[in-house]
Amino acid sequence: MDSTTILCYTCMLVVFSTYATGQHAGPDAPACPSHFNGHFGRSCYKWFTTQGQADWVQATMYCQSIQARLVNIETLEEDVYLTELLTNLTSSHYRPGLSLSVWTSGNNFRGSWQWAERSSVGAGGLEITYHPWAAEQPYNSTSRLLCIVKRGHAWITEGCAAHWPFMCEMELDGYVGEPSPGSGEGNKEPVG
Repeated sequence: MDSTTILCYTCMLVVFSTYATGQHAGPDAPACPSHFNGHFGRSCYKWFTTQGQADWVQATMYCQSIQARLVNIETLEEDVYLTELLTNLTSSHYRPGLSLSVWTSGNNFRGSWQWAERSSVGAGGLEITYHPWAAEQPYNSTSRLLCIVKRGHAWITEGCAAHWPFMCEMELDGYVGEPSPGSGEGNKEPVG
C-alpha cells in the first residue's frame, strides 16, 4: 500500500501520509512566501498563535492584508494535513495554553454554512460540503452570527466576536510576490 488513511474520531488518532498521496508540495510546485508555515496542493498556510488571537473579522482582514484569506478546509486530506501541520507547529512553539484551534472562513452569515469569499468580510461564498462537526455541532442560531473554529480534528461553531488563533490560506494562483526590501511590508503580526 502506498498510503494508508486511518481515521478514528473517537480516539482522535490520525495516521496519514501526504507524501505518498502526491498532495504535498512537490519539486514542481510554486514556492510559498518565506513567512508561511506550510504548503499543500496549490495553497500556502500561515498560522497565528495565541499571541495573534483575533476575532473573526480582524482575522479575516489581517489575512487579506497579506494576500490571503482565512483558511477554507474543503477535503478530508486538507483537514488531516492541517491537523498535522498544527500539531508540528505547536510542538515546536510550545507555550502553555497553545491550542490546535483556529478560525476558518466558515460562517452562517447568509443562513447556511459557507466559506467566505476572499474579497470581502462577511460576503457569502462557497457552500461547505465537507464538514467534520464535533458532537452536538453545528449550533444553529437564528439570532446570532456564528463562525467555524477548527478544533483538533473536529469543527465547532463560535460567536464571531470571540478571540481565537487563526490560519490564513493563500492560493498560489493569486499570489503576486513578496514585497521588495525596504517597502515597509513583511511578516507583520496582527495586533490582538
